[in-house]
Amino acid sequence: MDGNMPEINNSNARLLARGMGDLSEEYFCAGWLTGCEYALWGDLIGRDVAGVQRWSITDEEKTELRLAHEMAGGWIVWSDEAGDRKFLSDEDWLRHLVARCAGAAA
Repeated sequence: MDGNMPEINNSNARLLARGMGDLSEEYFCAGWLTGCEYALWGDLIGRDVAGVQRWSITDEEKTELRLAHEMAGGWIVWSDEAGDRKFLSDEDWLRHLVARCAGAAA
């Protein structure tokens, strides 16, 4: 994983990606645990998402993550194609999430 995240051009999105990666490292000793984006989203909305269990991060961590998300205007996901994290706008993230949840329910 490239620490500079060159495909993430928005500085607020890079901050979000670092925060999400830091939580993954803190809770699981993994720079980006598989399903990280779904687990952390689940923590923000208060329920499991796409068949991935929430991590139950602290209220302070939720506040920081929510603020980073709002500042970035989107969410960070893992891209197998890129072999790294990538930024999705809120609209694209929600579209991705709906498709993922539909696949998890099938």
